[in-house]
Amino acid sequence: MSTNKITLNSNIIGQDMQILGHTLHFVESEGDKTIILVHGLGFSLYSMRNIYNNLAAGGYRVIAIDLPGCGYSAAAPKVLLSPDEMAETLHELLKALKIKSASYYAIGEGAIYTMRLCQLYPENVESLVLVSPGSITRHYPAKYRYLTFPIVGEVFIKLMKRKHIDEFLRWIMFDETSINASFQRQTYQPFMQDEAKLGLLNLLRDYQDIRVFADMSFIHCPTLILWGENDIGHPQGMCDLFLKKIEKSSEYIVPNSGHMIHEERPKLVCDIINKFFVQYK
Repeated sequence: MSTNKITLNSNIIGQDMQILGHTLHFVESEGDKTIILVHGLGFSLYSMRNIYNNLAAGGYRVIAIDLPGCGYSAAAPKVLLSPDEMAETLHELLKALKIKSASYYAIGEGAIYTMRLCQLYPENVESLVLVSPGSITRHYPAKYRYLTFPIVGEVFIKLMKRKHIDEFLRWIMFDETSINASFQRQTYQPFMQDEAKLGLLNLLRDYQDIRVFADMSFIHCPTLILWGENDIGHPQGMCDLFLKKIEKSSEYIVPNSGHMIHEERPKLVCDIINKFFVQYK
C-alpha cells in the first residue's frame, strides 16, 4: 500500500507489520532510492510529514515509521526497548520489505537507534542524516526528567493532557509561529490512548546510549549532522562529539530553529538533505 502524502496522524493510513513481536505501523511511498525516517520519543511518524512529502514528491521510496510503543505501533510485551532492540527492529523491517540498504533521516533518540543499526549492520546503511542525537539531558526542565523516575513518572504520565504537549512544543521549538492548533492536536492524538503514554514511559526508562557512543568510530558511512542553532534541550556544542568520533561526518547548523528543525524550517531542511542524499543516489 503506497502513501504518497501524509496529511493526518491516523492509524488508517499506511500499514501494520509484525516485527519481533512488535506491531509496527508505517507509511511508504513509491520510488527508487530508499530513505527511512525515524522520529524521536514523544513523537510519531506524523512529525516527519514535511520531510516525507517532499522526498516522496522527489521520486524517493520513503518509509516513515512509528517506533514500537509510539504513535500507532504497539511494543511487544516484556521486551527491553533498548537501542539494540530498536536496531534489530529496523534490521528486520528491512528484511521483511526486501531492502538491502537505505539512507536515514533520524532525530533525537531515533538518531541513536539508527546509529546503533549502522554499528551492528553497516550493510543496511548507505548514509545518515542525524538531527541532534540523544535523549533527555540535564538541560530539560525537571518535570520532563522526572518521567524516568519510579512512581513520579507514572503519576505524571497518567495525568498528561494535551496542554502538557502544547507546553512541551513551545519549550522545545524556537519558532513558535511553527506551532499551530492542528500540529498540537495531532501530536497529542496518539496519547489519547493509555498504551501510548505507557509506551513513552517504558522507552525513556529502557533508553541506554553508552554503547552507542562508545562505538561511534564504527560508523563509516557518509554522515550529516544537523543541529538547531537555538536547541536549548541539546545545546549546539554537543555536535562536536559526533564530528570528532564519526569518520565521514560533516555538520550544518540550521539557523533560527530549536530541536524540531523539520517543523520549524522544513523547506531549508529538505533542501539540505536532498543535496546530501543526491550525492549517493
